[in-house]
Amino acid sequence: MAADRALIRADPQPVVTAPGRDCTIASQQRDFSEWHLGRPHFAVWALALEDPALDVRLRHVRTALDGHLLRGYERQPHITVHVCGFPTTTARRNDDFAVDELKVQIGALVQSDIVAFDVHVGEPFTFTSAACLSVEDAAGSLTRIRSLWERAAPTWDRTHYVPHVTAGLYAGAWPLAEIEARLRSTPCPSPLALRVRSVDWMCYESARIAGPMRTLIRFDLEPRKAHVVDGKRLRRMFGQGIDQLEQACSS
Repeated sequence: MAADRALIRADPQPVVTAPGRDCTIASQQRDFSEWHLGRPHFAVWALALEDPALDVRLRHVRTALDGHLLRGYERQPHITVHVCGFPTTTARRNDDFAVDELKVQIGALVQSDIVAFDVHVGEPFTFTSAACLSVEDAAGSLTRIRSLWERAAPTWDRTHYVPHVTAGLYAGAWPLAEIEARLRSTPCPSPLALRVRSVDWMCYESARIAGPMRTLIRFDLEPRKAHVVDGKRLRRMFGQGIDQLEQACSS
């Protein structure tokens, strides 16, 4: 249970339903100081999704689970690609994330042959921690991106990766059979194709379980080039270490 809650707090990858578990995990609106240890931000690479049809599907899921989801979920639609950690000027813990790792990850994308690709958002399903929409990556581009980063800068995170779009976190321990029955009644049209043209390095406040995510760097897949979106916030996280990164992004 403790491991499950740690993953819920990070919210890059909820836990898949475990054998023998028949209820959802309740999330809480509180400052998880024992997790973040005073580190104010958590970072991931993700696909930021903006599509009216996707918004409609997410609303259908939330309507079907009305009264079961944690209030105040502010995360915009996204697909997490890779968990980074807590940005810091000096990495001391295994889940700290230094600017050198970010440089390596961007460099690996620049040197790759990955171009724009499609993902398909499908039917609703549930983890024990969250209600989601399924994601299919037929071209395997998400796997390729994760693999090249793992070769360039191995991650501390070993959670089984299941791409998805989160609709909301659960507010209580609800029977999974009830949740699944509600989701089966949700309108489910054919899979929604979304064109992926960029990957974003995003952060959120670690003291807010469901607060908004902010894009600090955007990597365009065609051409393969990174752009700093929020230089002030990057500098607060990494200090002078951001200088070379900004130069590389502007070249």
